[in-house]
Amino acid sequence: MSVVSAQHSRQTTSTLPGACLLPCILAFGCSGGPKPDTDAGDTSTDGTDVAEEFLVSVEPPAPPALPVLTPCPDGWREVEDTETGVVACDPWPETGHEDCGPGEAHFPGEPGCATVGDPCPSGIWPEGLPTDRHVVYVDASASSGGDGTQDTPYSTIIDGLRDTAPESIVALAKGTHEACLRMPPGRTLWGACAAETTVTCPTPEHPSGTIVVLERDVEIRNLTVSGERTGIWVNGPDSSCTIDGVVVSGTQGGGIAVVDICEVIVQNYLARDIRPLTSTGRFGRGIYVAAGGTATVTRAVIERASNMGIFVAEAGSNLTIEDAAVLDTAPSPLLDEGGEGLLVGLDGRIDASRIVFEGNSWAASYASTGTMNLSDCVIRDTASRSGYDDEGHGIVARASSTVNVSRCLVERNRQTGIVYEASIGTLEDIVVRNTLPQEVSDEWGRGLNIQDGSDVTVLRALFHENHDNGIVVGSNTASFTDVTISSTLPRVSDGMFGQGLYVHELATVTGERMLFTGNRNAALVVVGGTATITDLEVMDTLPVESEAIQGLGIIVIYGGSLDLTRASIHDNHEYGLVFEESTGTLQDLWVSNTLARESTGEWGRGLVVQTDSQVQISGAVFSHNREMTVSAFGEGTLLEMEDVEVTDTLFRDCAETTCPDAAAGMGVGAYSGAHIVMTRFFVMNSAVCGLQIAFSQLSDGTSAPIAGSIELHDGEVAHNPIGVNVQDETFDIELLMDNVTYHHNDQNLDSTFLPVPDMGDVPVVLP
Repeated sequence: MSVVSAQHSRQTTSTLPGACLLPCILAFGCSGGPKPDTDAGDTSTDGTDVAEEFLVSVEPPAPPALPVLTPCPDGWREVEDTETGVVACDPWPETGHEDCGPGEAHFPGEPGCATVGDPCPSGIWPEGLPTDRHVVYVDASASSGGDGTQDTPYSTIIDGLRDTAPESIVALAKGTHEACLRMPPGRTLWGACAAETTVTCPTPEHPSGTIVVLERDVEIRNLTVSGERTGIWVNGPDSSCTIDGVVVSGTQGGGIAVVDICEVIVQNYLARDIRPLTSTGRFGRGIYVAAGGTATVTRAVIERASNMGIFVAEAGSNLTIEDAAVLDTAPSPLLDEGGEGLLVGLDGRIDASRIVFEGNSWAASYASTGTMNLSDCVIRDTASRSGYDDEGHGIVARASSTVNVSRCLVERNRQTGIVYEASIGTLEDIVVRNTLPQEVSDEWGRGLNIQDGSDVTVLRALFHENHDNGIVVGSNTASFTDVTISSTLPRVSDGMFGQGLYVHELATVTGERMLFTGNRNAALVVVGGTATITDLEVMDTLPVESEAIQGLGIIVIYGGSLDLTRASIHDNHEYGLVFEESTGTLQDLWVSNTLARESTGEWGRGLVVQTDSQVQISGAVFSHNREMTVSAFGEGTLLEMEDVEVTDTLFRDCAETTCPDAAAGMGVGAYSGAHIVMTRFFVMNSAVCGLQIAFSQLSDGTSAPIAGSIELHDGEVAHNPIGVNVQDETFDIELLMDNVTYHHNDQNLDSTFLPVPDMGDVPVVLP
């Protein structure tokens, strides 16, 4: 007869040689034990007949707050993700970013292409010049020998500069002015408009610029700079320059360079198609700040630079940039390296707000021994370099960098959305989603990777629909508060993983108010590391898509440690929680409705503690799990529980199909030398038996040499077909009798052999 059909049959005999103990517990007449309720006919309950002292009150976890990216910067659109409820900010209109013509750019927060600097006048000369300053006029099409007036202008900028004093203005007519300039102090170079006034230097030289500033109080306005040198090279010490309404287009080496101890203010700036040096393939940067230079940039677009969009390096070098976009930076064609939208290194610093990085290569923003602070940012669509595979990151912090990011959307990058290596930082109000795998191998695609001794704090963040792992924490420290990890997708290369949070050995993780939902394989994996989490919900973990197996809630293995306070773990597959060679302390725990393995209908266990693990639980409800709700396997395994409710353990899903003779349905089971201690508890409504003490099958198919043991204090075992199934003739029944009531069971104690579920193998979860 199968277990399914026999579970309600009253068992009246024992096959144990030690059967002389059975009448003691069947009659409740031993050692002054409690008396049974003699009405055993009704095996259904809602818990109302449980003694009040054993009722369990579990405090539910507080939910995480969603990241707040609003209010959006002026002109940015609010875009709500209806699936997650998060409102992000988009810098472009619904039609997207526009490609613009000469002298125009699409700045973030604006409806479309706009003039860089002042609009072009109807005549050839700039309009709106100050009336209280000396002005000299230059027209490249004029005849030589002029006097600098509008009627008879100079024909070269150099002639014009010779006829000026500090605070003078050299006004440039529309047209192309060929010159390689060194600006005297206090002079202003003012074009008619950037679209139709160009200064170009045809002779290459590096380091140098088409316009070189080595003095103080220089201004450059309303013109385009091109040629075979960096556009504007400002070199200290003690130089300063204001750049307003300037386009640097097609120059060789860079757009604007700020070098040595000097100060530059830039506004209304466009760098387009900057080329690397033809001699080395290096440089090619839209903005370059180094050797103690300081630059402040407002309203800027850097697009299609070759090698690097922005570069800040060396101690004392500082760039503050806002209302800016860095777009489509490409690797150097000669070296096939670079492509970063932003690189800060060698103790340089950048503070960027209201900034967009789109379509760059290798990494959108990269810090290497530098400091990077980003706020109100969008970082997306970073591409791999041609022929390379380990690239396309959104944000990278390496080599003792400090990277802080707030109110930022990081999406559709490759390999990792954000990575910290031997660095520190804070991520606050962050959305990382849709990270794509490596382009060649289809590996990775992670939302956040923290490794190599980093220390990272994450406050209010959503990691959604990334690949492989939502977050990986290596040998370092990480803190998470109000963090949701949802719908992580499997690795594209083989369909494996899709885990929420992976905590590696030597890692220490703390968390408050965390939600894991809709991930795959396993939601939370602790492999040799330590995790302490308060207010956690783990739900709806899905099986590995390629094999229809796994889908576990929490795995703690290989010496890992997990401390949980207020946790709800429900609607996962195979296991709610499993500990192997690990430790745990769990308080206010709810584990419910663990689902079976999709491919076989087996499993569905609430808690498994095995292989020399030690777990303590205070305050827990286990409800509507399958096969076996709470189980412990193996010598050296100790599970201590107080104030615990184990109810409504169900048969395996395969009970009516492929496993009718091994349907299981045990509330609590101890096997193969494991020991369970339960204090203030009740176990009821199990499909087969409330508790089981037995040997288990080893991985080689043989039976374990010793059975498990259970010690009970102050509790009830009720409304089960069998109260306790003991398959070890040497077990001391007195361990089950300390103020424990058995009632409304079809049979309180049974020694008949019932099928014992295998310990099972914890799945390989290493990313």
